[in-house]
Amino acid sequence: MEATDMLTTVIEEAIERGIRKALAQNTGGPRMLSVTEAAVFIGSSKREITYMLQRGELNALKHGRRTLIDRQDLEAWIAEAKQRKEQRAELRIAGGSSRV
Repeated sequence: MEATDMLTTVIEEAIERGIRKALAQNTGGPRMLSVTEAAVFIGSSKREITYMLQRGELNALKHGRRTLIDRQDLEAWIAEAKQRKEQRAELRIAGGSSRV
């Protein structure tokens, strides 16, 4: 790995840690999150957030060049993901298909 790649990685990780810390400390923080903030919020990557937007799993607003995602939409997505996981587990226990 080149020095510039290593430096980029270190900077990205530091930014991510800072965002995580800010989100953890400020539960009433901003309602609208950037793609990077949304990724940190759900523990995913910016690329996965972009895919979720393209698939219609999340909605976004454009503000100038920025793409913003509502924190409430992310919380709803988390709740739905937990519910789907529970449904799959119940089906496995009942001997059914694991697809929901």
